[in-house]
Amino acid sequence: MIESPAVSVSVLRSSSSGNSTLIWNSKHAILVDCGLGPRVTEGLLASLGFSIRDLSGVLVTHAHNDHSKTTTLERFFRHEIPVYCIPGVKRVVLRSLSDKYKPQFRTFSKVSFMIGSFRVTSFPVSHDAEGGCVGFCIFSGVGARAKKISLVTDYGMPDGRIAESLLDSHLILIASNYCSRMIEGPSPVPEYVKQRHILPYQPSNDHCAGVLLHVARSSAVLPEAVYLLHISKNHNTIERAVSHSQDTLHAAGYRQIRILPTYRDSSSETTHLK
Repeated sequence: MIESPAVSVSVLRSSSSGNSTLIWNSKHAILVDCGLGPRVTEGLLASLGFSIRDLSGVLVTHAHNDHSKTTTLERFFRHEIPVYCIPGVKRVVLRSLSDKYKPQFRTFSKVSFMIGSFRVTSFPVSHDAEGGCVGFCIFSGVGARAKKISLVTDYGMPDGRIAESLLDSHLILIASNYCSRMIEGPSPVPEYVKQRHILPYQPSNDHCAGVLLHVARSSAVLPEAVYLLHISKNHNTIERAVSHSQDTLHAAGYRQIRILPTYRDSSSETTHLK
């Protein structure tokens, strides 16, 4: 496994076509979400020097296929890699699994738990996913040297609980799905889909920037960087998403926080927290 002085993060892919993020330190590696096919997942892990067997566990935010693909879950179970999720997500995912491999689910509630050397806590978010949806705070290290990585994706209209969960993070991964102007214009997406599934359950660039500004103003520790997840192909652009959060933070005096894009067809820049 790759040696790292603290903790490293790479968003392998992020879009409605599939989401997966690798987090590793010098002792263990974990995956957050597995919405890519098994061969693609294995190839992307290999590009960073890992194999599926190197994973200490997989965290799943919710049961939508772009975050928890059945064939990839079964590949993990084949190698006896545990998958961590809330009970509702386990219930939904079990319906689509074959009997070929024994499921290796580990369910959790609000209590923090360990995956190798990582300590994990979760928090609920509003999304139209059967079985529920959560965000994660992942801690690497102990004491004053511990690094906090927070991830929230596919959340509806944000409330104070999301921002509170992200406080004092050294790295944040957060969805910035649509541009409010673009979603009001012509689109290949039917209007009823926008009204029923996107607007109530996905964050706009404005929502994302608002959460980040609240976090910056209320945190004792500022994030070194922010990854913008789930940028819509139809109702946003990478440039609009990045510039909106960047301009909002810069205008408030937080120019040191890097805003990083993620992609549907390539991996993001890797961040190494020292």
